[in-house]
Amino acid sequence: KTSITFLGKIMDIPDFINGNYDTQIIDKNRDLLKSRDIRCDILCEDIAIIAAYIDYTDKLTKLRPVRQKRSNGSSQWKGFGRKRNTVRI
Repeated sequence: KTSITFLGKIMDIPDFINGNYDTQIIDKNRDLLKSRDIRCDILCEDIAIIAAYIDYTDKLTKLRPVRQKRSNGSSQWKGFGRKRNTVRI
């Protein structure tokens, strides 16, 4: 139903804990991820939720236009809309 348990198992892999990982971490640790020895408890789920929330708010911050006037007198939100082809003025 969710991938929280699987993500928790990834977070318990020693290579992940030590920061020694790349895009192949799942393939390299397939046997460890299939084992039932690694368990994700409530703390692990909380960490995953917090990380997802931080990522979400970071993306929102990057998408928000800055509301300052440009030197030519137009506001930046108009420029943002024009760049995104969402507003035509």
